[in-house]
Amino acid sequence: MSALQLPAPDAPAEDWGRVAVSLPGWRWMPGMVALGAGRIACMRDGRARIAAAIILCDELGIYVPDPDDPATAGCLEDLSGPHTMTQPAHWAGDGWYRCSILSADGTTLSWGEGSTKGRARIAAAAALGRWPGGEE
Repeated sequence: MSALQLPAPDAPAEDWGRVAVSLPGWRWMPGMVALGAGRIACMRDGRARIAAAIILCDELGIYVPDPDDPATAGCLEDLSGPHTMTQPAHWAGDGWYRCSILSADGTTLSWGEGSTKGRARIAAAAALGRWPGGEE
């Protein structure tokens, strides 16, 4: 596991979002919901608008992704790389998920768990120390 300290499982979504943006390879993607001064959605309805939303998110540093939002969790799966598995962790109890980031040959590179798919994906990326899909 990485030396990065993860928030408590029941910590606010903003705490988990701060971990997400702190990892190398992070990038905002269309469809993500950001938490900060209210909720905004980085949506693609014109290149200038999405570029402005992403610049605002990055430059102000007040926005973090909402890991509990299903659309954002889907984007976090893309950032986790092409070989990612997220599934209910039946052994951990109802409502918990486990995410594994795999190499191309199926070897587990890292894993994480959380109360939502987004939090599990952030935990797995933190264990790896980066977002492998963010480098594309």
